[in-house]
Amino acid sequence: MKLFLAALVFLIFSMSSNAARADEVISVSDPAFDWSGFHIGIYGAYGYGDTQSNDDANSNPKDPYPGIIGGYAVAFDGFTLGVAGDLSLADLDGDTGSGAGFVSQDIDNIAAVRGQVGIPFHNFQLFVSAGWAWADSERATPTDRDSKMLHGPTFGIGMQRAISEHLGARLQLDYYSYGKVEYDMPGSPEVNSSIATFKLGIDYYH
Repeated sequence: MKLFLAALVFLIFSMSSNAARADEVISVSDPAFDWSGFHIGIYGAYGYGDTQSNDDANSNPKDPYPGIIGGYAVAFDGFTLGVAGDLSLADLDGDTGSGAGFVSQDIDNIAAVRGQVGIPFHNFQLFVSAGWAWADSERATPTDRDSKMLHGPTFGIGMQRAISEHLGARLQLDYYSYGKVEYDMPGSPEVNSSIATFKLGIDYYH
């Protein structure tokens, strides 16, 4: 959570600076980018997780991963409203302990559906999002293994910048709170999982 908050402060500062620069460098004669309609894109992300277990086998699953995103937005006077979904090939690995006390806690295949509100500045847009997310999880020891589906709320903040007539670059910070699940293993471990992700991507707008 501390990592997420630090990254959030950095992202807000970056967005404020970029928005100010965008107003300075873009000529009023240039056509504004159309952030409405359908869009589809790809992204690269880095995920950093935090798992808190009642047996103290806590870990931080982390790794880079790719994903795809698609959605639809409607433009209004001064803002946009949209919905988007994304799928990923996340494979966040977190290990703790050694020998007989070794525990592996993985979080994979992160997916989400979100609503998004954007504020465009000509060819630049700031946005916030909120929705529901899912992921696969697996907990393993040298003698046992169990898998569970995680789900819970997600929220994010980001910025987009037009780079051509139909292409926009995306920088996004998302937080996932999956809550607690119990694994069918000796001791019935309960694990509370959350993830912060940083994404860079490109979208095609039609």
